[in-house]
Amino acid sequence: MKNSYKILIPFVISLLFLQKIFAQSSDWAIISPQTKIVKSGEFFFTANLNNGENLSSSLTKIFIDDKEITDKSKIQNKNVSFVYLEPLISGKHRVIIVAKNLEGKEIETMIWSFEVKGFAGGMSKIASLPTKYWLNGLTINGKTDINSRSGSIRGRGSELRQEPSSINNFNFIGLAEYKNFQIPIRIFTTSEESQNAQPRNRFQVGLVSDYFELYFGDTNVSLDDLVLSGTRVRGFDAKIRYKKVSFEFTKGEIQRGIEGEVLEYDPTTGFPPANLRDDSTYVVGGSFQRNITSGRLAFGTENKNEFGITFFKAKDDTSSIKNGDSPKENIVVGSDLTLEFKKNNNFLRFESGVAISITTNDISNGAISKADVDSLFDETLPFDPKEYEDFFTINISTYPVRIYEGSSTAYFGRGKIQFLTNLITAEYKRIGTSYNSFGNDFLRNDRKGYLLKDRFSILNRKITTSLSFENYDDNLSNNQITSRNTKVISGNLLIFPRIDLPSFSLMLRNQKRKSEQDSLGLRESDDSISTFNFGVNYNFQAFNLRHGINFNFSNNERSDNINPSSENSSRAIGFTLTEQFSFPLIVNLSYINLSVESKSLGTLQTQNSIDTTFRYKIKSYNLDLNLKLKNDFSSKTQNSESSNRFGTEFRTKYSFFSNMIFETVFGLSNFDTQGKKKDYTELFMNFRYTYGFNLQ
Repeated sequence: MKNSYKILIPFVISLLFLQKIFAQSSDWAIISPQTKIVKSGEFFFTANLNNGENLSSSLTKIFIDDKEITDKSKIQNKNVSFVYLEPLISGKHRVIIVAKNLEGKEIETMIWSFEVKGFAGGMSKIASLPTKYWLNGLTINGKTDINSRSGSIRGRGSELRQEPSSINNFNFIGLAEYKNFQIPIRIFTTSEESQNAQPRNRFQVGLVSDYFELYFGDTNVSLDDLVLSGTRVRGFDAKIRYKKVSFEFTKGEIQRGIEGEVLEYDPTTGFPPANLRDDSTYVVGGSFQRNITSGRLAFGTENKNEFGITFFKAKDDTSSIKNGDSPKENIVVGSDLTLEFKKNNNFLRFESGVAISITTNDISNGAISKADVDSLFDETLPFDPKEYEDFFTINISTYPVRIYEGSSTAYFGRGKIQFLTNLITAEYKRIGTSYNSFGNDFLRNDRKGYLLKDRFSILNRKITTSLSFENYDDNLSNNQITSRNTKVISGNLLIFPRIDLPSFSLMLRNQKRKSEQDSLGLRESDDSISTFNFGVNYNFQAFNLRHGINFNFSNNERSDNINPSSENSSRAIGFTLTEQFSFPLIVNLSYINLSVESKSLGTLQTQNSIDTTFRYKIKSYNLDLNLKLKNDFSSKTQNSESSNRFGTEFRTKYSFFSNMIFETVFGLSNFDTQGKKKDYTELFMNFRYTYGFNLQ
């Protein structure tokens, strides 16, 4: 038991992390390396997203197996790249990219499998215990990450920087497996947690088998694209499967109750607020605790041939706070159908869904009675809303269900056809004006339209192209002054002839929005946005050095026929040079120029950034050193003074054992305005400890 004690010293909790295994998405193109056999685990990786979307650098995560390397990677537009120098044990490994676009929408996860040969140790080598100390067949894997950042900002203008002086995070992901059962555990705590904001801490424990899944704590539940899609729920989630029938039930809260404020009105501050009370006070409303209950019954094979029915209810707890805005209640019922026909690598897939919602915008006074409806609206209801108040609150703030008008309904149909290297997608979606699901806050209502998209490759995927056209209209219930139409045309081209030749990427996008004329013959909007991106990437060997050259150019133009003074343009030029020496030194030099112009105001911003990084690894001591020098300087414009910021970062990474890593970052930066006086100085320190284990 001595060995067991040593392994468990760092943490009492010892449960596992296990990533789900996905098939590699065809939305991704692997640029480098071209071979899936990597010597000694040291390689340069580049992948391009070719589905027409841009990646969000803050929401995209990159992993090597279960180790996150996002902070060591470069995410720009559609490209993900990194140089990985850590040794890996011989055998199979994976690069995993969990990506989201600029709007926060998930993109298909990319997994690229590769094999390491010729190295018998390294950072991924995980400590193990003899099986005799545990139940036969029990394995426990886990990873713990402790991160602490502290900083100090001093000088004139430092009050504009409002981030906390220190941030401490603890993260644990783990999984225990025994026979056909799994117990996943996730814990994340941060010093930024506050009762006056929505939860930042996360925790989850589950029990999973071939027939059921049970989760307690924070889960991201996805039942239906129109009803409940990826929303965080703190509570209980259970899914039961038997043959081709499944049922999932979720109950919990999606919003924490945060108390509002009662303030006294000062006449010298301006006009009185609309909710001013007799005692000259008014309420700045907080948010009520919002509880949800949902269920989904499905028949068929998940994500292939399946028919599902979903029920969702959300209701604000009026007793959770004293001062809040109008508490609400929402019910949504939906159904969806998925059909897939597949042969070899070709398939035909059809997805569709329909949902109807009813929302009451203020439940504070309860349900209205049948008698009140008769007297107020001269209408006779076939039922008394008071009798059904426990199920749903109906009153004068309730959006009525008008199925024949389609205002409270939403539906979509989507078809995909893949034949050889060609993937065609067609989609039609209509979201009614009063349709609303509290389980999908990002779904935009009062909108209908269609999408056509084609992606194909030729010459053994050396050339990949995608073309898409979107057309959307709003004002579906004709309750606005005018209706607007939006058209988006986009195209992407990726050329990768050979690994020893340059690769090219090109993106064109044009969005036009135009409204109808109102009663006076005027238009509310008539504008367009055009975007052009071009990139070149070239990696080659010369003079015993590995060279990497990357060039990117981006131009964005906005024109407006209604208000020409709002027209503007932005341009960004970036160049990166990477030099990898025969000894473990990598030098990276990058330059970015950004300029923003306004038709009426002239130059709004001109900024230049120079970034130089030196990375050196001392293998004999498992020590990785990184020095970064960065200089940002802006020219004087009509809107801002000239400024200069110079920063220095020094990073170290040390591996005590094969599964323990300690990282430090020390940084210092100075910010000056007009080159005359230092405005403020920032000093920060970051410490991170990572421990991974595998008990079996």
